[in-house]
Amino acid sequence: MKRIPRCTFTAEFKAEAIKLVTEQKLTHAEVSRKSDIATHSLRTWIDQQARGTLKASLGAEKLTPDQHR
Repeated sequence: MKRIPRCTFTAEFKAEAIKLVTEQKLTHAEVSRKSDIATHSLRTWIDQQARGTLKASLGAEKLTPDQHR
């Protein structure tokens, strides 16, 4: 059975998704659908940003510019 690869997100992508919720007042579900991310992930990122621990996903530094999400 093949392993399903995880999605990798840059810190910038995460920050932009958070801004859609906090500044543009979109719902978590709207941002999740538009960005193709899990709602739970978005909530986790918002909590991490509040604690000051938000950072890029593991392996994000290995992404090429066209792979950035």
